[in-house]
Amino acid sequence: MDITAGSLSLTNGGQLLAGVDEKTNTLPLTDAQQQELDRRLERYQQEPTSGSTWGEVKQRLGLLVLNRECSQ
Repeated sequence: MDITAGSLSLTNGGQLLAGVDEKTNTLPLTDAQQQELDRRLERYQQEPTSGSTWGEVKQRLGLLVLNRECSQ
């Protein structure tokens, strides 16, 4: 998904979802969603290395799943 001003661009096999603007192929965002995206982008621009890589996120998620399975 590409983040654009006020919308999320969808490129999912050409499928249209309810509420998608057929001309721009985008979903509108609420003001709260746009503010959150703006906040995250500003934080990233201030500290581009402060986040996690996709590999790190996948590893954490995998560990969460393993821990949950082991505790059952």
